[in-house]
Amino acid sequence: MGFIRGSLLVFVSILLFIILLFGNTFFVLSSSLKYENVQEELGPILEDFTENQLNIIEEDFNLTEEMEEAREFMEEHCQNESSYVFSKGGYTFVIPCDILDEIGDTPSAIVDQGMENIIEQVYYDDYDCKFWDCFKKTGLPLFLVSEKAKNYWQEKFYLTLIAFFVLVVLIFFLTENKQNTPIIVGSLLMLSSLPLLKLEKIIGSIAGDSYLAFVGVFFSKIGSVFWIVFIAGLIILGAGIALRLLALDFIKKKFSKKDVQKIIKKEGEKNIKKKSEKKNSEEKSTKKKK
Repeated sequence: MGFIRGSLLVFVSILLFIILLFGNTFFVLSSSLKYENVQEELGPILEDFTENQLNIIEEDFNLTEEMEEAREFMEEHCQNESSYVFSKGGYTFVIPCDILDEIGDTPSAIVDQGMENIIEQVYYDDYDCKFWDCFKKTGLPLFLVSEKAKNYWQEKFYLTLIAFFVLVVLIFFLTENKQNTPIIVGSLLMLSSLPLLKLEKIIGSIAGDSYLAFVGVFFSKIGSVFWIVFIAGLIILGAGIALRLLALDFIKKKFSKKDVQKIIKKEGEKNIKKKSEKKNSEEKSTKKKK
């Protein structure tokens, strides 16, 4: 029974480690694909990656040229309006008139505003397709940095979270000493966080140098997730060790040296009594045979 129980414990622990690896990856992806983060990370990358020739749009489109043209219209339009709205390349651009005051100091401000409009519409677009089918349907990889993608990875993370708690309960019942449960779980959490340090490089090497910056958007929160998982594991491990020490201390306090001596004395007397009874029984048996 002990061998079977131990084997099951090893199997469940390995399974928990694998679930943690997947869960950590899903956590990184869902955290990195929040809108605020995508907006901050993706704009500069797209400008550098395409040199402002935005292939992400359905037709040939130069963002800088379009924004410069919009600026000329805005100088007259904004005398009576608070924003300038126009459509180009399948996207609608809403440029606030206040930006004209910033252009003198930062000429790229209007281009940045146009890029922000594009990213916002790409992110919140209603992609009418299943996640993996969107590759064929859209023909563009930008849905990978959309709200749809964030929700997809978030759902996968929640599934691994449920599996995590189920496996922890199994480990609790499989361990003979229940106080070892947080030690096992904490150790596995800490170990599972270590591959995160190399994950971005591994994915980047598969994607190639030309897409390395773009891939970085998906893993921009990898450092934060690493520390969250590592520290959580450290706390659980520390709690497990503390429980073990408290249990030992409790046993020491509960049984003093005199108590231990009395227990040993009683056990010795019981053993002597049993031996004596056994000897008498054997003697009586011998006499009857004679």
